[in-house]
Amino acid sequence: MLDDIMETLRHILALLLPPALMAMGGSAVKYGRLHRSESFSWREFLVGMATAGFAGMVMHCLCRGLGLNIWITSAVVAMSG
Repeated sequence: MLDDIMETLRHILALLLPPALMAMGGSAVKYGRLHRSESFSWREFLVGMATAGFAGMVMHCLCRGLGLNIWITSAVVAMSG
C-alpha cells in the first residue's frame, strides 16, 4: 500500500511540478520588473511565487483537459505565473 501511495505521489510531482516551476519563473520575472526600484521583500516574493505555482498547476490541468498541445500548454502556464 505504501508503494502505491509513493508511486501516486511521484506521478503527481512529475506531472504538476514542471508547470508550477514554469509559472513561478514567470512570477519571478514579473516581480523583478515591477519592483526594480524598491527594496526586496521576501514576503511579497514568496506569496507571489506560491500564487503563481498554484495558477500554473490549475492552467496545466485546464489545458490538458481541453486537449491542447504541449507547446500551447507551456505558453499558457508560463504566462499564468
